[in-house]
Amino acid sequence: MIPHEIINASAGTGKTWQLTSRYLSLLAAGAPPESIAALTFSRAAASEFFARIITRLADAATSPDQAAQLASELQQPHLDQPRCLALLRSFINAMPSLLLGTLDSFFVRIARSFPFELGLSGDFAIMDQHQQKTERLRVYDHVFATSTDPSRKEAQDEFLRAFELATIGRDDLGILPRLNGFIDDWHHRFLENKDPAAWGQPSRIWKGSPPAVPRGSWHDILTHATAHKAALGTKDSQSKASDALFKALSAWTPGTTPNITVTLWKRLLDAAHDLRKGHATVKNNRTEAVLTGEAAQAFSQLVDFIALDTIFTCLAQTRGIHTVLASYDQTYHQLVRRRGQLSFQDVLGLLSGDIATHPQEHQGLSFASRQAIDYRLDARYHHWLLDEFQDTSRAQ
Repeated sequence: MIPHEIINASAGTGKTWQLTSRYLSLLAAGAPPESIAALTFSRAAASEFFARIITRLADAATSPDQAAQLASELQQPHLDQPRCLALLRSFINAMPSLLLGTLDSFFVRIARSFPFELGLSGDFAIMDQHQQKTERLRVYDHVFATSTDPSRKEAQDEFLRAFELATIGRDDLGILPRLNGFIDDWHHRFLENKDPAAWGQPSRIWKGSPPAVPRGSWHDILTHATAHKAALGTKDSQSKASDALFKALSAWTPGTTPNITVTLWKRLLDAAHDLRKGHATVKNNRTEAVLTGEAAQAFSQLVDFIALDTIFTCLAQTRGIHTVLASYDQTYHQLVRRRGQLSFQDVLGLLSGDIATHPQEHQGLSFASRQAIDYRLDARYHHWLLDEFQDTSRAQ
């Protein structure tokens, strides 16, 4: 009996050797080659895996010494040269029905076997990278096409507003590179969780009502804190650090992500809890400054304003990301997926239930259909070997 096993190891430590040994042990124990599903992450790894199985069996089939060495490695004392030759023949004869390849190819194989369970009308094609780029441009054309329909125009405006919000800080790029980078970064995450309640909701951070941003304008809060700058220290080195901090603070605009790299700012953030209590010790250039009373209150308001403004800006940005992705994916589904043009990510989404066959559906593959597929797969494959499993997505 070969027990279940997980091997945690870094690259180059012999995981592939262990996997081929396990495969050979299953063969030696009488498992038909076509009953073993051996899946890895890349084509190169799958090729290496196949080559090592063939090489180790062929060496053992042609040499008694090699057969004895393989028997020792597999802890199969009765594995001799004739038995290795028989296993090699069995493996080669089963090659047309072997499942030894990549995870992506396996998912496509399932989808082609169960198109109707997945809601596909028939066969489909897997797009290469060039085709995916071409189809993406076609989706963009549709999203931005000029229209006299008021509702369509409103949807386009909402898309652009959300996109601008979602890509704050990337204005140095043109619209197409920004949009392509955005879809590359986020679309697969959207497919894993389309629920808008999971995107940019304050309840994900605070159990009750979220705290309010401190009262007053940013200009007033910054002016108040500036009036207490001397509390941070008056030595030349301290004044220079304080001046650098307030210069960076003056350059910040509410509603944008702050990029304040001054060390003194990090120390004020670390002391935020003590500042709210009215007494904090903050190190400024090797000398400790004690902030109490109005000074502590002024810096507490400053820290809280920036922190909360940043959080709420990020939440709004995340909601904008969801809005853009939902609009893009709906159009993509209508123009590309429903025509039978799929990417590997689409196939994975259909199998995992992340992608619904019809846009109006909230969920994809039904539980009954999934059970029917699982049962028929389980009836054929009795052993599963997964290489580089830590590199795969949650859906995989």
